[in-house]
Amino acid sequence: MAKGIRWSESDLMDYKDKTKSICVSKSSYNVSDILKDLGVSDKHFKKKIKSKNTKNKEILNNIFGESNAVVDAHNKNPIKKRKGVNVSDIIETIEKSTISIKETDNSLSFWFDGARLLSVNEIFAILQIRKYELFKYKKTWHRVIKSFLQKNPVSISFNGPTKLILYRRGAKLIDLDSFQTIFKFIIDALRKEGVLAEDNPLIVVDTISKQYKGDYSVGIRLEKMAPISTSEIDNIKEQWFFN
Repeated sequence: MAKGIRWSESDLMDYKDKTKSICVSKSSYNVSDILKDLGVSDKHFKKKIKSKNTKNKEILNNIFGESNAVVDAHNKNPIKKRKGVNVSDIIETIEKSTISIKETDNSLSFWFDGARLLSVNEIFAILQIRKYELFKYKKTWHRVIKSFLQKNPVSISFNGPTKLILYRRGAKLIDLDSFQTIFKFIIDALRKEGVLAEDNPLIVVDTISKQYKGDYSVGIRLEKMAPISTSEIDNIKEQWFFN
């Protein structure tokens, strides 16, 4: 005999007849328990009763006669699915953001007032079903930064050890272990425009992350640092444990 929902109607009705003696009263009728006896998961059952296949519905209605109210209640009140992030809305905040810039002898600061960053979780969700939208998001950051720097050229460049200070403000705080990742497209754009020589560990030797709740804003500051000796890097363990 086939398993679960793949039984024929005659198989299912035969099962019902054989188990009449163990049926409980309507007041305590539990569809989930019967589904378990049949080897059918609740999730599979709900998927079938929501389908447009009339035969499936008739078979299930015959078996679960007194439980039709449960089926009807589910159909009238389906489980609400969480809506994914609207990338077009995020892109619009970047395009409409008010950009500020300040240059000193050893630093360069950018501020995107009103801009919103995608979180890592949102990026993963987009990559699963609509990855092309992530490319639009990436290109928007590159285009906005390129256009701004063409109109507001800077003389400073970061070719040696550099510290990055990353700032985000939004409705919710995000985990720090993914904080730097969400700035990738901004950093890539600055490298592409020649502001930052490279984004590898030989150039970007330190980062600081800051975030607060509030109106959406994004900030990034680049600061020149004194060269770090190789011995200093090699002796980190000694510094931590033996000094």
